[in-house]
Amino acid sequence: FVKSGLDITFNISGNNTKYKAQIYASQSEIEHDSRALLVRAITKNADKTLIPGAFANIEIELEKLHNALLVPTYSIVPLVNGQSLMVVKHDTIYNVPVETGIRTDDKVQILSGIAAGDTVATTGLLVLKHKMPVKVKKIINE
Repeated sequence: FVKSGLDITFNISGNNTKYKAQIYASQSEIEHDSRALLVRAITKNADKTLIPGAFANIEIELEKLHNALLVPTYSIVPLVNGQSLMVVKHDTIYNVPVETGIRTDDKVQILSGIAAGDTVATTGLLVLKHKMPVKVKKIINE
């Protein structure tokens, strides 16, 4: 969550230098219409290159998750009451219900349902059926 004391990294238009700042205030909730969150941060302008009113691109690291299980977003199979993954075990495919967590544009965190080392199918998902025999041609470790 965004809170006072959290560090941010930013750069300003026309300058690729990365600056660091610390949040000292933020809105309590995201604005419904714009989906924006007002955040105030302070930085040391030691080299005097920052000017008031400049447009900034900011990065906020909310939380680091160590040893998180991540799968490609396109491997998730939507279900009526949740989501699943197609998992290969001993040359057989299984439709395994999973609980998902945080999403990025290309990865989804898996909270439960699979374990590290499980082989997740990422192609041919529309033709795969539960307990169908399969032959894995290529395994990609990411």
